[in-house]
Amino acid sequence: HGGQRIPENADVTQNIVRAARILQEVRDLLGGPVITINSWDRPPHINRAVGGARFSRHIEGDAVDFVVVGMHAYDVYDRLNGWFGSRGGLASSSIFTHIDGRGYYARWSYGY
Repeated sequence: HGGQRIPENADVTQNIVRAARILQEVRDLLGGPVITINSWDRPPHINRAVGGARFSRHIEGDAVDFVVVGMHAYDVYDRLNGWFGSRGGLASSSIFTHIDGRGYYARWSYGY
């Protein structure tokens, strides 16, 4: 964002790197498709402005909402669900997939 969003601290920076590694694993698992990022690190004021959850993992830098080019979001979720196990959160919507590195099993649907 043109130098406007610098991570707030070293923990957020480390979480961003961890999320990047997870995304690379996702890409490898799915055969190397193009992945478009919709949302990643969101400072608290940005998270509030976009209507994010109060304790969103995006604030911590380890959550990513993304689209896999050529795959429906529900299919992406189905492929990742068993593979990701208890490493973190995974959520589905009709237009994107959410993944995060919270370190314990969490699953949900956005309902659209």
